[in-house]
Amino acid sequence: MTIRTIVTLTTAALIGACSDGPTEPDWATPIRSDAGTYTLSSSGFGFRAIVGFTFRNPTSRTIHFPNCNRAMRLVVERETEVGWLTAFDPGGDDCVSSPIGVEPGQRTSNEVWVWLHPNGSGGSDWPDDMEPPGTYRIRVTSAVYAGGGDSPVESEHLVSNTFEIVR
Repeated sequence: MTIRTIVTLTTAALIGACSDGPTEPDWATPIRSDAGTYTLSSSGFGFRAIVGFTFRNPTSRTIHFPNCNRAMRLVVERETEVGWLTAFDPGGDDCVSSPIGVEPGQRTSNEVWVWLHPNGSGGSDWPDDMEPPGTYRIRVTSAVYAGGGDSPVESEHLVSNTFEIVR
C-alpha cells in the first residue's frame, strides 16, 4: 500500500514570541514539544497530529530562523533501528519572509501539522498494513547566528526532545 505523507507547517499564535525562557528544570533540549504524546485524529482528509513546540536559545548569540510566513524550515524525524530518519519534510523554500530572531535566553513558539494520507486520498479508516506511529523529534534545518557573516548554528542546538505519535 502506498502511503503519501504531507506535513504542513502552521504558525501558532507565537505567544511570547521572544519572552523569557521557561523556568522548568527539565529544559534538556533547545527545542521542546508541548506534550510527550500526540494522537492522530481523523480529519476527513486523512489523519493529523498538531505538534506544538518551543525553541529556547541556549547560546550567547542571537539566532535567526529563515522562514516562510513564520513557518520555520524543519523536518520531523522518526527513530528507527538504524538511527533517526526523516519521516516528514515539508520543504519551505518557496518563499522568504523576514527571519525570526531569538535573542540569547529568549524563546519562540510554533507548531507543525503532521498529516498522514493513506493511499494519497482522504478518509477516516486506518489501513491495517500502514506502519504504526512511533517516536519522533523535530530538527530545524536552517538557522544562522545574526551578524558576523551569518554562520550556521550548531546542530545540537536545533533538535527537540522525543515525543510519541499514536493512533
